[in-house]
Formats: sequence, C-alpha cells, structure tokens
Amino acid sequence: MSDIVNDIAYVPESIPDHSFLYSDIKIELNYKTNSEEPQVIRKPKYKVSTVPNDFLLNVQIHSKVMETIQKIENYINVSSDIQNTYDQFQGLIKCEMNNKLQIKTSCFGLNKNKKSRYKPYWNDDLSSQWIKVCACEKKWLRCNGPSGTKQRLKTDYSAERKIFDHLNRKYKRQYQILERKKIEEKLCVSIQREFWKSVGKIGIASERKPCIPMAVLGPNGNVNTNKNDVLNKWKSDFQKFFQRNGGDNSQLDASTFNTEIDITPLNQQISRDEVVDAVISAKLRIATGIDEILTEVLKNDTAIDLLFQIISGCFNLGKVPYQWNSGIINPILKPGSDDDRNPMNYRGITLVSVPCKIYCNILNTRLSSWLENNEILCDEQNGFRRNRSCKEHIQPLHSILNDQKYLENQHMCAL
Repeated sequence: MSDIVNDIAYVPESIPDHSFLYSDIKIELNYKTNSEEPQVIRKPKYKVSTVPNDFLLNVQIHSKVMETIQKIENYINVSSDIQNTYDQFQGLIKCEMNNKLQIKTSCFGLNKNKKSRYKPYWNDDLSSQWIKVCACEKKWLRCNGPSGTKQRLKTDYSAERKIFDHLNRKYKRQYQILERKKIEEKLCVSIQREFWKSVGKIGIASERKPCIPMAVLGPNGNVNTNKNDVLNKWKSDFQKFFQRNGGDNSQLDASTFNTEIDITPLNQQISRDEVVDAVISAKLRIATGIDEILTEVLKNDTAIDLLFQIISGCFNLGKVPYQWNSGIINPILKPGSDDDRNPMNYRGITLVSVPCKIYCNILNTRLSSWLENNEILCDEQNGFRRNRSCKEHIQPLHSILNDQKYLENQHMCAL
C-alpha cells in the first residue's frame, strides 16, 4: 500500500467503510453421488490438546531445526526465494507434527446410525445394578425348570430392571441439570466463546448436510449430472464473487492529494515483538489452509523465530508463498434454501493458511494504527475500527426519525 501511495502520491481524505479485495484462489470440492463414488483423500486430523511442551525443542529435532534455519537464511538473503523458504518451514513443522501429535481416529465408513452406548452420567451404582439385571435376565432365559420357577425368575428380573431404570432416570436428570447450569454460567461471562462451543457439542451441528449432490440445474430446469458440467457450473458461479472491477484511476485529480502525511511507520522493519503479539492473539482450534499448519504448534519460541524470519523476508521482498494465496472453499448450504443443486444457495467459507492470518494481523494492526494516528478515516465510519461498532449509528438515526416525526414531516430521504 505504501508503494502505491508513493507512486501516485495519493492519500484520500477518507476511506469508505467497505471495499473489494481481489485474490486468486483454488477451489477444492468433494462430492458424493449414488452412481459414482469418487476417491476422496482425507487429511489426517491431529489432537491439538496433546501438543507437547518440547515441540521443536527436543534434542532429536535440534539439528534439523538448525539446518532449516540455515536454509531459510540462504534462500532469503542470497536467492530471495520465498517459496523454497516456506517449503522448508512447512516441511519441518509437518514432520514434527507427525512425530509428536496423535491422530484422531475417524469413524468414516462405519455405521453412523448405530446408537452410541456411551452415557456421560454413568457411574458405579449404575454399573453394579446393570450387572444384577444381566445376571437375572440370564437365569430367567436359561431356565428349563417348571413354569412357576421361570415366572419367579422373570419377576426378579423385572424388579431389578425397574430399579435400574429408576436410577438411570435419576442420574440422567441430575446430569442434565448440572450441564444446564454450566451453560448458563458460561452465558453470563463477557467472553462467550466457551458458551458457543458447549452449544455446538449438543448436536446441532450434526444436522448439517455432509455431502453435496453431483448435480446442477440447467437453464431449462433440467437436472445435469455430468461431472465436468457440474464442476464448471460451480467454478463459473463462484468466480463471479472474485472478479476484479475494471475501474480506471487515470482521471484522478492530483491536486486533491495530501502528500505531506508521513508514511514511514508503514515501511519500518517488522519486529519480533509484532510477530509474538500476533501469534499470541491467534485463535486456537481453527481450521487450517492447504499447508495444514495448526495454530497450536506455532506458540513456541522456535516456531516464532522461524516465522519471524519468513514474515520479515515476505515484507522486505514483497512476495508471499503460493500457500498464502490459495484457499480451500468449504460450501455450506444456506438455511432455508429450497434446492441444494444450486451453487448460489451455498455460502463459501474459505479456509486460508494460519501463518498467512498471522502476517495479515501484523499488517492490519500497523495500518489501523497509522490510519487512526493520522486521522485518515472519517469520523462517521464505525465499521472495522477498534472500540467502535456499526450499531452506534442506530441511535442517531432513531433520533432523526423521531425529530422528523415530531415536526410532522411526511417525507424523509437517507443516503
């Protein structure tokens, strides 16, 4: 941005609340049909709760870390090659993740309709009573004696089963009451992240449709199941959202530009403290991009040092690796959509690289501070500004409408 400001000597008096961003993306979609089962490559999912404290710090990986640091310095300082630099960093992190982190076991291919026998409220009382129920049931079913004896065993089984059902309902109610109180307590705190995580575990997310049909509707309303036609339809529809506007800036009036604003803070070298702050503020347990690097594995000194060298090289050279320019679009069907064969009924959630988010956080923090300190943004803008909200515009609008209503003005216009 600073290069553009210097080239055209343009600093606007105010910046609009919203603007378009352009980026080249790669779309990766997984489909499932009844007639054809495409081969799906499933990436391993790691247990982020098991990240050890010696990640990238043990003796076995020390030599490889030093070798990677040497290669990164050579690629940046000698050949100015950001791509090979990031490939070395990604290879080191992935290797350590495979060696240190546990992989989640997937239930893909199993019978998901099978009812789970796990009960979170299960305890020793229920276990002992269940053993008694099973023992009485076996005696009753295996009895070959007189009918009176078999009837007595059946009565014993029914009595033990009633006791178990009573205990089961009792402990289930106690568990539900306790869980409800925990969710209510999380709702009352200022940071409600844990509350929404608890709500998500209830089972609402399981109602989402897992697969996208390999079919689209043609212009005449006919159903097209050809694979190439379906993929081309998805590609063309989603590309409409990422088309660059062909605006011409050659007719700008240079006399209105403010060229006296100091842009030196924007071009200062990125410090390690900035990288540390961005890594600390990065969210945990979020989806990764195509590089599959988790946030949890970056929160250690060795990873921060490596990331600092890469981010500094990207900033100085003005280049970024292709992993940062690529995203995985995960289409999610919009609520209330009547047809799941229309790509426009899906909301495209783009998953980007975590190190790229950290780099963007550093640039955004620096740019936002510079805009606020130099009063570039107009005071009416509340969106995308710290400690401000677009909801603050509701109160002035409400006051204006009440004043006009009091003055009995029948016609009002807002721009």
